[in-house]
Amino acid sequence: MRNPPLSEPDDHMLAAMFSGRMPIEADKKGFVVIDRDGRYFHYILNHLRDGSVPLPTQQAELEALLVEAKYFLLADLQREVEAKLCECVLTTCAVPMVVSEEHDAKLVQLTGTGLPLVKLSCNRSMNRFSYTATATEAFLRHIELFDKLASKFHGRILYAKDVSGRNGRICTWSFFGKGRFITEVNCASIVYAPDRRQTKIEFPEARLYEENMNMLLYEPGRPDPAETLPRCIESPDPTKR
Repeated sequence: MRNPPLSEPDDHMLAAMFSGRMPIEADKKGFVVIDRDGRYFHYILNHLRDGSVPLPTQQAELEALLVEAKYFLLADLQREVEAKLCECVLTTCAVPMVVSEEHDAKLVQLTGTGLPLVKLSCNRSMNRFSYTATATEAFLRHIELFDKLASKFHGRILYAKDVSGRNGRICTWSFFGKGRFITEVNCASIVYAPDRRQTKIEFPEARLYEENMNMLLYEPGRPDPAETLPRCIESPDPTKR
């Protein structure tokens, strides 16, 4: 079976160029000059030959390919790329902002059948005393770790930021699974200087990683650790029979 020429079908830019309907520019060797991004031209040719083509997965590459598809008037390829871009938007990692007690309760309730929840309450303005010299750096490290984990475990753990300022929480990680509170790590404490009290922000990195990894035990479809752990402890050792 012969490959279709570039003039078939005749409703795209290349067909107009090579059928004589549009003037073209050739160099001294007779090669036609097309001033476009060559990195994506193979997608254009493969689509014309096969009718479909495997698309790139990165959003930036898809956006660049969409520009080329529009230039060459390839409506089918344009629709395929736009659909793929919509999928990228739907899989974007979104972090809910908790602004009220009702919103908080709803997120916790969803963990009964959905993803486990890790919530960071980071409210620097709630402090009644001055901060220690290392507090600002510690705040930044908490935020950086939160963003890193939210991106890494997107789709397995739900991460949320509590910006409501309720309960005077300055820097606290809270963990929820199977519809209930599991544990929390409070990273703010009061220290006493000779002339004043100050708020110290700690960054217990190893503890935070451990608690976040433990939340994977509460993924949907897994048995509740609160029910399985006691059975494991009570199970007799078969080697001692």
